[in-house]
Amino acid sequence: MNISKSYHAGWVKLIQVKEFERTGVVCSLCLQDISHGKSYRHLDSTCMRKQNLHHGVWCEQILSLFLYKARSRSDTQTVTADMYSQYSLKRNLIRNPSAAEGLNNWKIDENGGTGWKVEENLTEKECIFPNPSVQKLFATSSQICKKSQLIDLKEAGYSDEVMDTYQPDIVATDWYQSRPDCGCQYELAVKLLSADKKTVQEFVPAPIIIKEKSDIHWRHITHTFSKYGPGVRYISFQHGGKDTKNWAGAYGVRLTNSSVSIEL
Repeated sequence: MNISKSYHAGWVKLIQVKEFERTGVVCSLCLQDISHGKSYRHLDSTCMRKQNLHHGVWCEQILSLFLYKARSRSDTQTVTADMYSQYSLKRNLIRNPSAAEGLNNWKIDENGGTGWKVEENLTEKECIFPNPSVQKLFATSSQICKKSQLIDLKEAGYSDEVMDTYQPDIVATDWYQSRPDCGCQYELAVKLLSADKKTVQEFVPAPIIIKEKSDIHWRHITHTFSKYGPGVRYISFQHGGKDTKNWAGAYGVRLTNSSVSIEL
């Protein structure tokens, strides 16, 4: 993509202004350092078209993802379309959140009763999940079933510097439902962990009991971690539960559409 020098100079200025408005500091994040004449790999125009981004939108979104303290005017960070597609904003860091791939990507911590089961969502009007694209769910059994994922923030694209300096909000959300014919118990534990896997901050609410013949619509629980301090390198997400009647089979709490996102 060929960008005229005058246009590109304005683009660099826009980036600096946007970051100053957002963070109060100015860094040299840009694709070309006009002052020093240093050129870096340009964005591929085909990738740009695929992302359907225009330049101003690109600038604002990249600033949210790659924030660095000012060091010198010659300090630059190469920004490519590949970076954007890999580290898009507010993406769900939970893999296979809605059982589309069975139990893949989940670590089974407890498998009580007859164990975890993947089922289709119920089709009764009051049972339909709010998002029609979510077609499946994870069902628990008569004894405690728990499964978890460990999110490595650096692997997910969030550097130590971004996590320590800016401490972006971390939002965890989970959806759960009882069966129409049996009560259930739901449990959730989300923990922010250090490099050596020690707990920095956690959200572990008391178990939630849904009685038999209660409203069976989908419910959700959300928690936002903020101002958690430096040192967060992993996020542990664990959920599960059981039924309240000790019935054989998958009559316990039903789970789907779990999410953990970094609010940059």
